[in-house]
Amino acid sequence: MCFGLKEVLKEDDSLYKIFRKEYNYKIEKAIQTIEPITLNKESSNLLNRELNSLALKFDRKVYTQDKSILEYTISIFTSDKYQYQIMMTE
Repeated sequence: MCFGLKEVLKEDDSLYKIFRKEYNYKIEKAIQTIEPITLNKESSNLLNRELNSLALKFDRKVYTQDKSILEYTISIFTSDKYQYQIMMTE
């Protein structure tokens, strides 16, 4: 859906601004689910945490006006190192 995104996106760019300006996508909605998890072997190694440590899993889907999924992201954060802020706008 976004051919050449790596070449267009710069370090300080907004991904959603690029979606809009370079690819002409208008975002209709985003749905994000946050759930507590325990880290499996792979995740605990990547995050340098003990096996079965607590973490938060963020699962986000961003939809265009025609209901296509433009972004699907899964992120895992250790719950002791981050602060979360959620802003909702119309």
